[in-house]
Amino acid sequence: MACRRLAALLALLLVSLPLARGGARAAEPMPEEARPSALLRLGAEHGLLTVPPDRAPDPAPDLPPGGRWPVAILLPDSDGSERRGTLYGERLLQNGIALLEPLPDEAAEGMAADRLAASLAAIAADPRLDGRRIAVLGLGAGARQALLGLAARPAPVALALLYPGCDAALAELARGLAGLRVLLLHGDADPANDAAACAALAAAFPASARPRHRLLPGTGYGWDALGLAPPGAAVLLPDPAGQARRLRAWPDPDATLIAADQLLGFLLAAFGR
Repeated sequence: MACRRLAALLALLLVSLPLARGGARAAEPMPEEARPSALLRLGAEHGLLTVPPDRAPDPAPDLPPGGRWPVAILLPDSDGSERRGTLYGERLLQNGIALLEPLPDEAAEGMAADRLAASLAAIAADPRLDGRRIAVLGLGAGARQALLGLAARPAPVALALLYPGCDAALAELARGLAGLRVLLLHGDADPANDAAACAALAAAFPASARPRHRLLPGTGYGWDALGLAPPGAAVLLPDPAGQARRLRAWPDPDATLIAADQLLGFLLAAFGR
Protein backbone atom coordinates (compact mmCIF):
# COMPACT_ATOMS: atom_id res chain seq x y z
CA MET A 1 0.00 0.00 0.00
CA ALA A 2 2.85 2.37 0.82
CA CYS A 3 4.36 1.71 -2.60
CA ARG A 4 1.04 2.51 -4.26
CA ARG A 5 0.84 5.82 -2.39
CA LEU A 6 4.41 6.74 -3.40
CA ALA A 7 3.69 5.96 -7.04
CA ALA A 8 0.60 8.17 -6.95
CA LEU A 9 2.57 11.03 -5.39
CA LEU A 10 5.32 10.79 -8.00
CA ALA A 11 2.78 10.84 -10.82
CA LEU A 12 1.08 13.85 -9.27
CA LEU A 13 4.40 15.68 -9.03
CA LEU A 14 5.33 15.04 -12.67
CA VAL A 15 2.03 16.45 -13.93
CA SER A 16 1.66 19.33 -11.48
CA LEU A 17 5.08 20.92 -12.02
CA PRO A 18 4.63 21.75 -15.75
CA LEU A 19 1.16 23.13 -15.09
CA ALA A 20 2.40 25.43 -12.33
CA ARG A 21 5.33 27.05 -14.18
CA GLY A 22 3.12 29.68 -15.78
CA GLY A 23 1.13 30.45 -12.62
CA ALA A 24 1.73 32.67 -9.67
CA ARG A 25 2.33 29.79 -7.30
CA ALA A 26 4.58 26.77 -7.56
CA ALA A 27 3.20 23.26 -7.31
CA GLU A 28 2.96 21.75 -3.84
CA PRO A 29 6.26 20.09 -2.81
CA MET A 30 5.82 16.35 -2.68
CA PRO A 31 7.25 14.32 0.23
CA GLU A 32 10.46 12.43 -0.35
CA GLU A 33 9.17 9.24 1.30
CA ALA A 34 5.86 7.45 1.45
CA ARG A 35 4.06 7.68 4.77
CA PRO A 36 3.75 4.44 6.76
CA SER A 37 0.29 2.93 6.23
CA ALA A 38 -1.59 -0.05 7.63
CA LEU A 39 -4.86 -1.83 6.93
CA LEU A 40 -7.66 -1.15 9.41
CA ARG A 41 -10.69 -3.42 9.66
CA LEU A 42 -13.94 -1.59 8.85
CA GLY A 43 -16.62 -4.16 9.55
CA ALA A 44 -16.60 -6.52 6.58
CA GLU A 45 -14.26 -4.20 4.68
CA HIS A 46 -10.87 -2.59 5.17
CA GLY A 47 -9.47 0.91 5.18
CA LEU A 48 -5.97 2.29 4.68
CA LEU A 49 -4.84 4.20 7.78
CA THR A 50 -1.87 6.54 7.48
CA VAL A 51 -0.50 8.39 10.52
CA PRO A 52 1.99 11.26 10.66
CA PRO A 53 5.33 9.59 11.49
CA ASP A 54 7.52 12.58 12.21
CA ARG A 55 6.04 14.02 15.40
CA ALA A 56 4.12 12.97 18.49
CA PRO A 57 0.33 13.38 18.59
CA ASP A 58 -0.88 16.68 20.01
CA PRO A 59 -1.81 16.41 23.69
CA ALA A 60 -5.47 16.86 24.52
CA PRO A 61 -7.30 17.08 27.87
CA ASP A 62 -8.31 13.79 29.49
CA LEU A 63 -6.29 11.68 27.05
CA PRO A 64 -3.48 9.22 27.86
CA PRO A 65 0.10 10.57 27.96
CA GLY A 66 1.27 11.42 24.44
CA GLY A 67 -2.27 12.06 23.20
CA ARG A 68 -3.91 10.61 20.12
CA TRP A 69 -4.05 11.60 16.48
CA PRO A 70 -7.05 13.51 15.14
CA VAL A 71 -8.19 11.75 11.97
CA ALA A 72 -9.89 12.53 8.66
CA ILE A 73 -11.94 9.96 6.73
CA LEU A 74 -11.50 10.55 2.98
CA LEU A 75 -14.42 9.53 0.71
CA PRO A 76 -13.39 9.83 -2.97
CA ASP A 77 -15.49 10.72 -6.00
CA SER A 78 -17.16 7.95 -7.99
CA ASP A 79 -14.36 7.86 -10.58
CA GLY A 80 -12.38 5.96 -7.94
CA SER A 81 -9.14 7.87 -8.51
CA GLU A 82 -6.85 7.95 -5.48
CA ARG A 83 -4.80 10.78 -6.98
CA ARG A 84 -7.49 13.41 -6.49
CA GLY A 85 -7.20 13.19 -2.70
CA THR A 86 -3.41 12.85 -2.56
CA LEU A 87 -2.52 16.49 -1.99
CA TYR A 88 -5.25 16.98 0.61
CA GLY A 89 -4.11 13.88 2.47
CA GLU A 90 -0.47 14.95 2.47
CA ARG A 91 -1.35 18.44 3.73
CA LEU A 92 -3.29 16.94 6.64
CA LEU A 93 -0.54 14.44 7.46
CA GLN A 94 2.06 17.21 7.45
CA ASN A 95 -0.02 18.99 10.08
CA GLY A 96 -0.52 16.09 12.46
CA ILE A 97 -3.86 14.72 11.20
CA ALA A 98 -4.11 10.99 10.43
CA LEU A 99 -5.88 9.82 7.26
CA LEU A 100 -8.31 6.91 6.88
CA GLU A 101 -9.25 5.87 3.34
CA PRO A 102 -11.95 3.18 3.12
CA LEU A 103 -10.99 0.80 0.34
CA PRO A 104 -13.55 0.63 -2.49
CA ASP A 105 -15.97 -2.28 -2.43
CA GLU A 106 -18.43 -2.46 -5.33
CA ALA A 107 -20.70 -4.80 -3.35
CA ALA A 108 -21.09 -2.14 -0.65
CA GLU A 109 -21.79 0.75 -3.01
CA GLY A 110 -24.73 2.83 -1.82
CA MET A 111 -24.51 1.63 1.79
CA ALA A 112 -23.19 5.00 2.94
CA ALA A 113 -24.48 4.81 6.52
CA ASP A 114 -23.01 1.35 7.17
CA ARG A 115 -19.63 2.18 5.67
CA LEU A 116 -19.28 5.46 7.54
CA ALA A 117 -20.45 3.89 10.80
CA ALA A 118 -17.85 1.12 10.39
CA SER A 119 -15.14 3.73 9.88
CA LEU A 120 -16.19 5.64 13.00
CA ALA A 121 -16.28 2.41 15.04
CA ALA A 122 -12.78 1.47 13.86
CA ILE A 123 -11.47 4.89 14.88
CA ALA A 124 -13.08 4.59 18.32
CA ALA A 125 -11.41 1.20 18.83
CA ASP A 126 -7.91 2.33 17.78
CA PRO A 127 -5.82 3.66 20.70
CA ARG A 128 -3.75 5.81 18.33
CA LEU A 129 -6.76 7.85 17.16
CA ASP A 130 -8.80 10.54 18.89
CA GLY A 131 -12.48 9.68 18.59
CA ARG A 132 -13.40 13.21 19.65
CA ARG A 133 -11.54 14.87 16.75
CA ILE A 134 -12.83 13.28 13.56
CA ALA A 135 -13.39 14.84 10.15
CA VAL A 136 -15.17 13.44 7.11
CA LEU A 137 -13.85 14.76 3.79
CA GLY A 138 -15.95 13.98 0.71
CA LEU A 139 -15.08 14.72 -2.92
CA GLY A 140 -17.96 14.93 -5.41
CA ALA A 141 -20.12 11.81 -5.05
CA GLY A 142 -18.10 11.00 -1.91
CA ALA A 143 -19.42 14.21 -0.36
CA ARG A 144 -22.98 13.12 -1.13
CA GLN A 145 -22.23 9.74 0.46
CA ALA A 146 -20.94 11.53 3.56
CA LEU A 147 -24.18 13.50 3.91
CA LEU A 148 -26.30 10.39 3.32
CA GLY A 149 -24.36 8.44 5.92
CA LEU A 150 -24.48 11.15 8.58
CA ALA A 151 -28.17 11.84 7.96
CA ALA A 152 -28.91 8.17 8.66
CA ARG A 153 -26.51 7.86 11.61
CA PRO A 154 -25.54 11.29 12.99
CA ALA A 155 -22.10 11.73 14.54
CA PRO A 156 -20.31 14.81 15.95
CA VAL A 157 -17.71 15.29 13.23
CA ALA A 158 -16.24 18.07 11.12
CA LEU A 159 -17.71 17.68 7.63
CA ALA A 160 -15.92 19.02 4.53
CA LEU A 161 -17.94 18.85 1.30
CA LEU A 162 -16.02 19.55 -1.90
CA TYR A 163 -18.20 20.14 -5.01
CA PRO A 164 -20.98 17.72 -3.86
CA GLY A 165 -23.48 18.55 -6.63
CA CYS A 166 -25.61 20.96 -4.60
CA ASP A 167 -29.34 20.34 -4.99
CA ALA A 168 -32.60 20.22 -3.04
CA ALA A 169 -32.04 16.58 -2.02
CA LEU A 170 -28.82 17.46 -0.21
CA ALA A 171 -30.42 20.52 1.40
CA GLU A 172 -33.18 18.29 2.80
CA LEU A 173 -30.57 15.97 4.33
CA ALA A 174 -28.68 18.92 5.82
CA ARG A 175 -31.72 20.23 7.72
CA GLY A 176 -31.75 17.23 10.03
CA LEU A 177 -28.06 17.27 10.93
CA ALA A 178 -26.84 18.62 14.25
CA GLY A 179 -23.58 18.58 16.19
CA LEU A 180 -21.46 19.16 13.08
CA ARG A 181 -19.01 21.74 11.83
CA VAL A 182 -19.37 22.18 8.05
CA LEU A 183 -17.23 23.43 5.16
CA LEU A 184 -18.79 23.63 1.67
CA LEU A 185 -16.27 24.36 -1.08
CA HIS A 186 -16.81 24.57 -4.84
CA GLY A 187 -15.86 26.62 -7.89
CA ASP A 188 -17.98 29.52 -9.12
CA ALA A 189 -17.79 28.14 -12.70
CA ASP A 190 -18.90 24.62 -11.79
CA PRO A 191 -21.85 23.30 -13.87
CA ALA A 192 -22.73 20.75 -11.17
CA ASN A 193 -22.62 23.20 -8.25
CA ASP A 194 -24.73 26.26 -8.95
CA ALA A 195 -23.84 29.07 -6.54
CA ALA A 196 -27.49 29.66 -5.54
CA ALA A 197 -28.12 25.94 -4.96
CA CYS A 198 -24.96 25.69 -2.85
CA ALA A 199 -25.96 28.76 -0.86
CA ALA A 200 -29.29 27.08 -0.15
CA LEU A 201 -27.47 23.92 0.94
CA ALA A 202 -25.21 25.86 3.32
CA ALA A 203 -28.22 27.71 4.76
CA ALA A 204 -30.07 24.42 5.34
CA PHE A 205 -27.61 23.24 7.99
CA PRO A 206 -28.55 24.11 11.57
CA ALA A 207 -26.97 27.34 12.81
CA SER A 208 -24.90 25.32 15.29
CA ALA A 209 -22.96 23.83 12.34
CA ARG A 210 -21.59 27.32 11.57
CA PRO A 211 -21.28 26.37 7.89
CA ARG A 212 -18.44 27.91 5.93
CA HIS A 213 -19.43 28.36 2.28
CA ARG A 214 -16.38 29.11 0.13
CA LEU A 215 -16.09 29.57 -3.64
CA LEU A 216 -12.97 29.30 -5.80
CA PRO A 217 -13.14 32.09 -8.44
CA GLY A 218 -12.97 30.98 -12.05
CA THR A 219 -12.84 27.31 -11.10
CA GLY A 220 -15.03 24.48 -12.40
CA TYR A 221 -15.61 20.92 -11.32
CA GLY A 222 -12.90 18.49 -10.19
CA TRP A 223 -9.99 20.95 -10.08
CA ASP A 224 -7.97 18.37 -8.13
CA ALA A 225 -7.92 15.77 -10.96
CA LEU A 226 -4.16 16.23 -11.16
CA GLY A 227 -2.38 13.51 -13.11
CA LEU A 228 -5.52 12.35 -14.91
CA ALA A 229 -4.96 14.42 -18.07
CA PRO A 230 -1.97 15.93 -19.90
CA PRO A 231 -1.06 19.54 -18.99
CA GLY A 232 -3.70 21.94 -20.28
CA ALA A 233 -6.13 19.18 -21.24
CA ALA A 234 -9.50 18.34 -19.72
CA VAL A 235 -10.74 15.09 -18.22
CA LEU A 236 -14.33 13.80 -18.16
CA LEU A 237 -15.65 13.05 -14.67
CA PRO A 238 -19.03 11.64 -13.57
CA ASP A 239 -21.74 13.99 -12.36
CA PRO A 240 -21.76 13.81 -8.52
CA ALA A 241 -25.57 13.80 -8.46
CA GLY A 242 -25.62 10.57 -10.45
CA GLN A 243 -27.13 12.02 -13.60
CA ALA A 244 -26.21 10.33 -16.87
CA ARG A 245 -23.69 12.91 -17.97
CA ARG A 246 -19.98 13.54 -17.78
CA LEU A 247 -18.48 16.83 -16.67
CA ARG A 248 -15.45 18.37 -18.33
CA ALA A 249 -12.84 19.20 -15.66
CA TRP A 250 -9.53 21.02 -16.03
CA PRO A 251 -6.92 20.01 -13.44
CA ASP A 252 -5.72 23.12 -11.63
CA PRO A 253 -2.74 22.90 -9.21
CA ASP A 254 -3.28 26.44 -7.91
CA ALA A 255 -6.94 25.82 -7.11
CA THR A 256 -6.00 22.52 -5.45
CA LEU A 257 -3.46 24.27 -3.24
CA ILE A 258 -6.00 26.91 -2.25
CA ALA A 259 -8.59 24.22 -1.50
CA ALA A 260 -6.03 22.35 0.64
CA ASP A 261 -5.36 25.56 2.58
CA GLN A 262 -9.10 26.12 3.11
CA LEU A 263 -9.54 22.51 4.24
CA LEU A 264 -6.62 22.59 6.65
CA GLY A 265 -7.69 25.89 8.22
CA PHE A 266 -11.22 24.58 8.69
CA LEU A 267 -10.06 21.35 10.36
CA LEU A 268 -7.55 23.04 12.65
CA ALA A 269 -10.29 25.39 13.84
CA ALA A 270 -12.75 22.53 14.26
CA PHE A 271 -10.19 20.54 16.26
CA GLY A 272 -9.43 23.52 18.46
CA ARG A 273 -5.83 23.98 17.36
